[in-house]
Amino acid sequence: MDPNYNCRDGYTPSALAAKFGHAEAVEVLLGYPRADPNPIHSAGDTPLLISIEENLRGSYYSCHLIAAFLTHPRPYRNVRDLGGRTALSSVVAGDS
Repeated sequence: MDPNYNCRDGYTPSALAAKFGHAEAVEVLLGYPRADPNPIHSAGDTPLLISIEENLRGSYYSCHLIAAFLTHPRPYRNVRDLGGRTALSSVVAGDS
């Protein structure tokens, strides 16, 4: 299995798991040695940004998702989306 596979719609498995609130799946995917914790979706979002957006929409599971991404051994929290947002700037601004 390729944890970094990019679907036709631009989502990676970890981005899809983040979008639909599957924290356990994110943890399994990030456990693969070759897993990229910061793949950028075709719309410019990373799985961490997707998790934050879901949190701002009131998703119960997003806190677990955010923790999974932030505690990954190779996190890069300052990845910018196409609009220039980072995870931190999204939280501070309350963007969704």
